[in-house]
Amino acid sequence: CDEKNVRLFERFGVLSERELAARQEILFDIYFKTVNIEGETTESVAQTMILPAAVAYLGDLARAGGSRAVRATAAEVEAATDELYDALQTLREQNRALGGDTVHEKAYHMRDAVLPAMAGVRQAADRLEKLVADAHWPLPSYRQMLFVK
Repeated sequence: CDEKNVRLFERFGVLSERELAARQEILFDIYFKTVNIEGETTESVAQTMILPAAVAYLGDLARAGGSRAVRATAAEVEAATDELYDALQTLREQNRALGGDTVHEKAYHMRDAVLPAMAGVRQAADRLEKLVADAHWPLPSYRQMLFVK
């Protein structure tokens, strides 16, 4: 909706300023709703699938005994699980915030706060995928998707 674009569209009779603003508003709304759904889905998958899998694997490691390898693995999994938990809390806060009253404010909030929070959850989940035993991992791994068994 920059002035030069409005003038161009109006000069050639393509769209009026009001029509351009309406189209922009619709696109911002679609973007907001799409990212909002993705953010809430990311939160749900991490909370109900990935975090429980990591905790269950930690429980198995705790029951396995106290060898140096088990303790080191447990420490690494615990650190990654804590990282996921922290990233999940950040995403949860950003998903609830919504960013404002207008669709523009909400869309910018999705871009500036929710997408980075989703990336943080993704990063922690990717780390856990490499650490948690396949028997505990509830989702197809990247390796499984690339090299179908």
